[in-house]
Amino acid sequence: LPAQVNGGARRAGEMGEPTLDVEQQLLRLWHTRKEKGQAASVVDELSAMIRRAGILDEVEFYLPQLAHLIITLVEELPEMAVLERFMLAVCQLSVHLALQYFWLVYAALEENNPKRATRSQSVYCRCSLLLLHLEQCVVYGHGVQDRRSQDLQNLMQRCVQVATQSVGEDDQSTSGNVIFDGWLWKKGGGHSKLGRRTWSRRFLQVRQRTLFYYSNSDAGALQARGALSLSAAQVFVPPHPKYDFYFKVVCQQSGLVFHLRAETAEERSQWLRVLDAVLVLPQPPGLTSSDVKLAVTSLSKASTSTRTRSSCSIDYETTRAVICNTYAQLTVRNNGAEPNSLPGSPTAPISAESVAIEIPESETLEPATASFVCGSASQGPAISGGKSSFISDARSASSSKESVATDETLGPRLAAHDYFNAQRNFIRALTNLAEELRALPPESRQARLQPGIDALEIPPMIYFPLGKSEERVLRLLRFPEEESLVFNTKARCPLMMVIETQQMAYSVACALGVFSSPQPPQASSFPAADAAKASALALEGEKSADANNSRCSLDLTTKKRENWSDKSARIGSSSALSSMSGWRLSSLIVKSNDDVRQEVFIAQLLSYFARIFPADVCWLKPYHILATGPDSGLIETITSAQDLDRLKKAPGYRSLRHLFELRYGASDTPSFKAAQDNFCRSLAAYSIVMYLLLLRDRHNGNLMLDAEGHYFHIDFGFVLGHSTGKQIGGLVESAPFKLTAEYVELLDGTQSATYARFCEGCVRAMKAARANGNSICTLVEITGTRSRLPCFLQTPIAQVLPKLRKRLMMDKPESQLEAEVLRLVRSANMHKGTMYYDKAQRMQRGIAI
Repeated sequence: LPAQVNGGARRAGEMGEPTLDVEQQLLRLWHTRKEKGQAASVVDELSAMIRRAGILDEVEFYLPQLAHLIITLVEELPEMAVLERFMLAVCQLSVHLALQYFWLVYAALEENNPKRATRSQSVYCRCSLLLLHLEQCVVYGHGVQDRRSQDLQNLMQRCVQVATQSVGEDDQSTSGNVIFDGWLWKKGGGHSKLGRRTWSRRFLQVRQRTLFYYSNSDAGALQARGALSLSAAQVFVPPHPKYDFYFKVVCQQSGLVFHLRAETAEERSQWLRVLDAVLVLPQPPGLTSSDVKLAVTSLSKASTSTRTRSSCSIDYETTRAVICNTYAQLTVRNNGAEPNSLPGSPTAPISAESVAIEIPESETLEPATASFVCGSASQGPAISGGKSSFISDARSASSSKESVATDETLGPRLAAHDYFNAQRNFIRALTNLAEELRALPPESRQARLQPGIDALEIPPMIYFPLGKSEERVLRLLRFPEEESLVFNTKARCPLMMVIETQQMAYSVACALGVFSSPQPPQASSFPAADAAKASALALEGEKSADANNSRCSLDLTTKKRENWSDKSARIGSSSALSSMSGWRLSSLIVKSNDDVRQEVFIAQLLSYFARIFPADVCWLKPYHILATGPDSGLIETITSAQDLDRLKKAPGYRSLRHLFELRYGASDTPSFKAAQDNFCRSLAAYSIVMYLLLLRDRHNGNLMLDAEGHYFHIDFGFVLGHSTGKQIGGLVESAPFKLTAEYVELLDGTQSATYARFCEGCVRAMKAARANGNSICTLVEITGTRSRLPCFLQTPIAQVLPKLRKRLMMDKPESQLEAEVLRLVRSANMHKGTMYYDKAQRMQRGIAI
C-alpha cells in the first residue's frame, strides 16, 4: 500500500500498537479507490472481521465516511455498489446501525429535495433507492435473529446474499423503475400565498418508494418539480368542502404534504391502491416494478382499499396480508419453484380467488404462502449462487403439505418492519415537538411542553437512541411529569427531555431480534406520562407523600441547576418504576431548525482524539450527537456540568481558583489536587484540539466545567476556517487556543509543576496527533469532498487539508516538535485576541468574561 495508507489510530497510551482494522481498511479504500478490485478486496477484509468483539461499534464509528462514499462520491468510487452491499449486510446485524445509516441517507435525501435550492436530483434519486434497499434488508434480511446464538460468519454470508440481491436487481433507468404514473390535480407548489392555494394539473410517478411530480408527462427528460418519500408516509381521505375525489399524502418524517384530487372515483381508487401497496411494506429484494404492479392488482381483487369519507387510513392488516401473500407467490415464481396450493394468508384468511393475479397463463400463480418473510439463518444450509435464504424458505414452504403462512412464521418479519418504523417515527415525533414549540412565544413554551409530551406514546421496546450497537439496551419507560425543560434561544427551542429508562440484558444490536421473537419481554406499550403510573398503582401507594411533594416544589430555575445525581434520586424516590431492575434516569437534547451534521463530524474527531491521546496527561469528553435530518437532531445531555458564563455570573464568584477552593477545599488537600489535575489534563487536550480543528466562537457560554473539575468545549458551529461575523470573528479570535490568566492561576502559575504537566500534556497530545496525521487528514478529506457542511462551504477542502497538515506539524522533524508546541503555549497565554473576543461577546450578548 502507499505510505499514506499505512498507520491508523492507536489507542491512548499504546503508541506503536497495531492499527484498528476498520480504520486501516477505510484508508485503504479511499487511497486506492481508483484501482480496480480494491473496493471488493476491502469489503472482503471487513466481512472477515465480523467475529471480532466490538466490530459493529467500529463500523458505526466510521459510518459518516462510509455513508458519504455511498451517497455522494459515486464518481470517486466506481465500485461503490460493493460497499453498499457490505453496509446493507451489516445493517441486518444491528438495528441500531441500520437506524444510524437511515438518518444519514434521509438527511441527504431531504437536503436534495427538488424544492430546495441545494437540490441534486441524481443524489435525491440515489438516496430514495438506498432507503428502499435498507428497508428491504431490515424486513427480509436476518436482523430479526438474536445474534448471540448464531455463527456470525455464516450469518454474515447470508446477510450479504440478501444485500446482493437487493442491490443487484435495480433497473437504473427512470422508466424501468416506475410502478405507476398519471395525471392528477395538485394544490400548491408556488412560493406566494396565491400559488399555494392554486390547483394545477401535474404528472405524478411512483418509483423507488417515492412520489414524484412533473409539469408534463416527459418525466424522464425533466427535473422533478417536487417529491415525497413514501417510506414513512400515510394516505388520508378526509372530506373536502369543494372536491369529491380529494386525498392527501403526508410524510411522517419531513411533514411534507401533497394535496391531490382525481377526476373520478375510479381514478382515485386506483391511486389509493397503488399507494397502499407501496406504503404497507417494501417489496422483497429481487422483485421488479412489474411485480409490484401485480401486487396492486391483487389489492384491487381483494377490495382492501375501501375507505369511509372520514377514514384516515386503510384496513392495514388485511392490506398487508394480501401484499405479503402476493409477494410470496412472485418470489417463488421468479426463482423457478413449483408451489403447491396452500390456503390461508399471512395474517388473515383470504380466499384464493381474492388474490388471484392476472398474468399470462403459463405463469399462473397458485395461492402460495409468504413464508419467505420468516426465513431463518438456523433453518437449512446456506444458499449458494448469491440467492438469499428467504427464497429457499419460500421454495421449501411451497412444497410442504402444511401451510406456514401463519402469525407465528410471518410475525418476525412484519415485526421487524413495525419496530424499525416505530423507532424512527418516535424520534421524529420528538423533533416535531421541538419545532411546534419553536413557533410559540418563548414565555409560553415551557407550559406547553408537558401537554406535548403527554400526547406522545412510547411504543413497545423503544430504546434510548444515543448509544452504540454493542452497548446494553436502555429501554425507554416514560417521561416523568414536569421534569423536561425548554431552553429558549433566538432562533431555536431546544428541549432537554428527561426519561426514565431500564437497562436490559441484551445489546442494542440484538434489540430487533429480541423484539421480534415470539414472546418479546415486556412488550406492553407505555403512554408517555400516565399509563406507566396506572400500571403500578400498588407500588405508587407505597411511596411517601413527602417524596411526591419534593418533586413538585422545585421551581424551573432550580431544576435547571440541579445536580444530576440529586435529580435522579429525587425522581427515583417518587417513581413507581424505580424498583425495576436496571432503572436509571437518562436525558437528551432535542433540536429543530438546526443542522447538527457538522457537530456530528467534530464529535467523531473528538472521539478519535480521545482514542489516540495519552490518558495519563489528557482527557476529552466526546458525546453522542445524532442528526435526524438537515435541520434536526438529538444531542446527549452532559449531566452535572455548567458553562463558565453561568458560573462567573453566580453571586460571590471571584475566579476559577477561588471556585475550586470552595468546591474541593484548600489548595493543599487531596480533593483539590485531584480536581486541579482533572482541569490540567482536560485543558491540555482541548487546547490541542482547538488548535488543530480551529475551533472558534470559544466564549464562556461554550466552555463547560463538570463536577470533577474537567474542562471541555461544546457547540462546534465554527471550525476549520469558518468563523463568526462573516469571518471577522476569526481575525479577532486568532490565538492558537484559549489560555487565560484565570486558567494559568488555577495551574499555579507558569513556573509551577502543574503548569509543566499541562505543557507536557500539550506536547504528548500533539505527538499522538502527528503520528496519526495521515488518518486524521483522510477522515477530513473524505468528509469534505463534495460536502455541504458549513465549514467546507466556507473553506474548500483543497484549502483545508494543506493548512491542517501544517498545524499537525507533519512537515517538521520530530526533534523540533516539542519546542514548536511550547511556542504555541507561550503565544496562547493571555493572547490579546482572546481578550478582545471575550469583550466583544460581553458587549453583544452579555456573556461573562
